[in-house]
Amino acid sequence: MNIPTQRLFNIQTQMALLNRVESYLGEDDDEYNKIRDTIKKYKLRKVYKFDIGRNCDGFSPLIKEVMGQTDLLKEAVENLVDYPDNHYRLLTSYLSKLYGVKPDWFVVGAGLENMIDILARVFLSNSDKYLLPVPNFSLFEEFSSRTGATPIYVYLKKEDDYRWTSETTNDIVGSIKNLAPKIIWISNPINPTGQFIPHNIIEKIIKTADQYNCFVVVDEAYGEYTDKDDRFVTCYDFLEKYSNLLVLRTLSKIYGLPSIRIGYMVSKNRELDKAVSLYRQYFPFSWFSLFVGQISVVDQEYVANSRRKNTERKTKLFKHLDKIPSIEYLPSESSVFLLKSKTLTAEELINKLEPKGIFVANHNMITGLKGENFVRITVQNNENNEYLAATLKIF
Repeated sequence: MNIPTQRLFNIQTQMALLNRVESYLGEDDDEYNKIRDTIKKYKLRKVYKFDIGRNCDGFSPLIKEVMGQTDLLKEAVENLVDYPDNHYRLLTSYLSKLYGVKPDWFVVGAGLENMIDILARVFLSNSDKYLLPVPNFSLFEEFSSRTGATPIYVYLKKEDDYRWTSETTNDIVGSIKNLAPKIIWISNPINPTGQFIPHNIIEKIIKTADQYNCFVVVDEAYGEYTDKDDRFVTCYDFLEKYSNLLVLRTLSKIYGLPSIRIGYMVSKNRELDKAVSLYRQYFPFSWFSLFVGQISVVDQEYVANSRRKNTERKTKLFKHLDKIPSIEYLPSESSVFLLKSKTLTAEELINKLEPKGIFVANHNMITGLKGENFVRITVQNNENNEYLAATLKIF
């Protein structure tokens, strides 16, 4: 072929290839080989995965119990020859009852990164603007930039420990009014800081955005960690009132099921639901994923227990870290938090941790944190947390 392949790509694909942003997950990362090679290189018996935001206790024991009571092999074989239900009726009916939200307001996709990618393509194209408070989930920027859209950054301040303040809210409201973004990306609790944004602040932003024809995405991937045992602390409460709001949740985090790839969007806006469904795969995951996902959402006792365990473990870990003069961290309301060494760069810290079998997520190149040398830590069980703290003491 005489013509370079890339010249035959459409403009959207060329733009996506051009506008890549730095993410904590590099495009060439091979997680399996990285772990295998590290074990072999340092003769390790165990690795400690503090880098992945998932429940260290795994998934609900109810899943194993149901599998044990069911002739799963027979069901699986029978379902291999059929397509799964691509309307997810049983799953959405469970979620509807759980949250008190209409079942037809849910759109299910193959993980939240798939939903974020679709939303970016639904709303954005070259010369459009999107608003991004930073630091934030890096894939918001990654997928938005692929469309050729221009970011409007609102920087959270180092001196405020990267927490939202009244100034943050005023900056966002002012940007909505004066710069006309099409969409605002918010994670709550914030990924990667783990900090919670009060809902009265978010509603003020949603209300202003509604007046200026701007959509607001609230990603609650870690939302179960800030829910309460007697109520859900979620922007679902605002869905009835605002048609410019869409809320994302997932079964990958507290439910401990990242492998089944179930994430979902909730919105009352029927036009938006139809647009998202246009880009969504017809059959994004298997019968087995649906089977497991449906069981998991039934066991809310497991979710509540995981939330309590996380709080207790995190409190103990922070007490250990408070005793290490060379380390500083940002307090968090979820299962992830940011940590840095006062004497080492993020890369140097990572290079010292890996021979000990400890993996952390490098956030030194994330927008809003560049050059600050933070790594992201996911809270693990007490034994692993104590090993992390003991290792950090020697650097």
